[in-house]
Amino acid sequence: MNRTTKLLTRVFTALRDRPVWLRVPAFLVILGLLWLPWLFLGSIAIADSNSRSIVTLIGLYVIFLLLLPRWGQSQQDWQQPFRHYGLEWSDRWRRSWLLGLGLGISLVLLLYGLQWSLGWQQWQGWSPQFGQFFLEGLLMATAIGFAEELLFRGWLLQELRRDFPQQSSWMSALIFAAVHRFGLQILGLSLLGLALVAARQCDRQRLGLPMGLHSGLVAAYYWINVGQLMQPRAGLWAGWTGWEGNPLQSILGVFLLMLLWLGLVAWQRRDRPSLHS
Repeated sequence: MNRTTKLLTRVFTALRDRPVWLRVPAFLVILGLLWLPWLFLGSIAIADSNSRSIVTLIGLYVIFLLLLPRWGQSQQDWQQPFRHYGLEWSDRWRRSWLLGLGLGISLVLLLYGLQWSLGWQQWQGWSPQFGQFFLEGLLMATAIGFAEELLFRGWLLQELRRDFPQQSSWMSALIFAAVHRFGLQILGLSLLGLALVAARQCDRQRLGLPMGLHSGLVAAYYWINVGQLMQPRAGLWAGWTGWEGNPLQSILGVFLLMLLWLGLVAWQRRDRPSLHS
């Protein structure tokens, strides 16, 4: 065990009995300090801003993945920390991911379809580059779904449950929303956060379903938005078509997210023995 690993173990162990409002910021500060060299090297080695952002974010999540097992072992004496955080490489986990992916894609297509039928969106036709956009969107959405769900519904939710077992779901949803947006959009993102927590509970605390759901939402939005398949009708209030062009942040989108959350909660309460039984 090298000096860095020993020091991290000591620090993590010292944080074990601290309240969550100290544990979580301390972990994030350590993560940020370890990320700084990668960020510095990326800033001087990569000229293109888009490529630099991608590479530095990859570095951040790689460091997060390396720290997570050490944190879980120090805080909870977990021998298999990733399983406790919801990662389980099994056929059942993969089927849950595919189910969530299909659900997320279907929700976005339904939303755009409803807005189009109401005259709020205009069909622009297929882009000749749609095949490229399709692959890009699927890969990017899979990475985002994996990283954000492991962070918010894996690590953060577990930390909140230690101190606030009854309030952890809505607390994590509010933090998830606040990190992404402020203002009116926070309502839709909070409902999405609650739905993703409920998806993990439906999947018996695995992250397959919420990761797939998150990825499906991002992928379908990417295909339609970047592929320019739909265009909001000019002159309409953003509340009808979605703030910043995102239909999930519209009144209709918020309503569908609420239905999704309530549906997942109802599914969870049925206490099925398995998603695949």
